[in-house]
Amino acid sequence: MSIWAIIDEIAALLASAGERTIDRKVDRLLAALSETIADALPTANQDVLRDGAKSAKRALETLSNVEHHSTNFAAGQLAAVADILGFTADRAASDEAVVLASRPTYAILLRALEGAALSNTELSRRIGRSEEHVCRLLRELRSADLITTERRGRNAFNILTPVGRLLSENKQAEEIGTPTSMEPVLFSYQLTTLEVANDLGDGAELPRLKVAVK
Repeated sequence: MSIWAIIDEIAALLASAGERTIDRKVDRLLAALSETIADALPTANQDVLRDGAKSAKRALETLSNVEHHSTNFAAGQLAAVADILGFTADRAASDEAVVLASRPTYAILLRALEGAALSNTELSRRIGRSEEHVCRLLRELRSADLITTERRGRNAFNILTPVGRLLSENKQAEEIGTPTSMEPVLFSYQLTTLEVANDLGDGAELPRLKVAVK
């Protein structure tokens, strides 16, 4: 059973009319959902967080025609859930990314990119391997969202994604016995429903979560 089943339960309650105790039940479920999110954020991988965001998005879609005085508040809470989980999923590591970053062959490339964006040729020269070999490894790292490509004129450079940098730094910290925290951290946020957030890989759109690091 998914840890996000509680979201479907909230949507089902909100869609049922005429129940006097509905507000209290929804309030209790929303409180329980907050606890579930707090428990999940420190350890959940990208897939789990993305599933939660999609569940909240689906629940919101079922509430579009519901007329109940609690619906607006609850829908706002579900929108915040979808936004926060979608935001953290975008910055969380998938299982594939964690495995790749832990392998010495790939870790060397990630470490080389910590200092600066490098072209394939520069990386090949830096680690002493053929450019063909480096290109193959880079394709896998790019597929796992550990690196991305930045174009400057006609030249293409490889740069670390936030997840790639975090995993690379964590790998090095583990080697000296002081692992860094892998928790997704939200310093402060403001929900803005008029802007479009990053999609969830299936075209689903969420409210934009604006984050300001203090």
